[in-house]
Amino acid sequence: MKNLIIGLIPFAFLGSCCEDENIITMNPCMNGFDEYLESKPEIEDTTSTFCATCVWGCEEVYSSDIPYDYFYPCFNPSNPEQFGYYRYDNVNLGMGFELWVVDFCTGSKKLLVDNAFYGLDWSVDDWLIYTATDQNIWKIKSNGDSLTQITFIGEYNRYPKWSPDGKKIAFNTEIQGNSFFFISDKNGNIQDTIEELSRTRTWSWIDNDRIFYLKTESGILPIIFSFNYYDTQNKSVTLLHNLQLGSTNDSLVSSSIVIPSENS
Repeated sequence: MKNLIIGLIPFAFLGSCCEDENIITMNPCMNGFDEYLESKPEIEDTTSTFCATCVWGCEEVYSSDIPYDYFYPCFNPSNPEQFGYYRYDNVNLGMGFELWVVDFCTGSKKLLVDNAFYGLDWSVDDWLIYTATDQNIWKIKSNGDSLTQITFIGEYNRYPKWSPDGKKIAFNTEIQGNSFFFISDKNGNIQDTIEELSRTRTWSWIDNDRIFYLKTESGILPIIFSFNYYDTQNKSVTLLHNLQLGSTNDSLVSSSIVIPSENS
């Protein structure tokens, strides 16, 4: 009996240790998350409607179980309890998307605009920036104030992104069939044009002076993807990595080659 009691002591100790371990709990600000799930409109379970904007005869089919689609989630860099997103109404089928901002701690949920088209970024100074249905770039405060047009030239102004300090905006523009990559101040005044990035669609700020981007050489086999960064201060390009893609009769083959930069 004595041996049995001694043998159970480690298990009793282990159990008490487990009770003292940290337990992962949900952020209290996320309580009530379900309240933000959209209610379903009162329509039939499956609905088909003629698509008036289509060039050819077609139908758009949607389900009442999915009344909205969501795109471009973007957190407030100064407050992780706030985020913005696009919402598209699958019932009304409008031209643009709604831009909403949610705060899980205060419980607020606000519609800012209904003309968003693509791209969304949030600055440390509380400006949300996006491309609207007029293909111009606009910015707006998270409380819905100060809606301001940023661009006034070009047929397309795409995917604006704030620099980390919120003082500069980088974006793609197309003017009479020619592509450009501009950097402007926070009010849209052009400060720089970067030819190297004029046709890239994949890029991101590294810091306030450097932009990381992916470049592809078209019409060349094997296909080479180059990962680089551009320094806006000294106008230099630094190659970080090359990825070579090729195909065989059996499958896609990829090989990567790391090329040391001059700074490594």
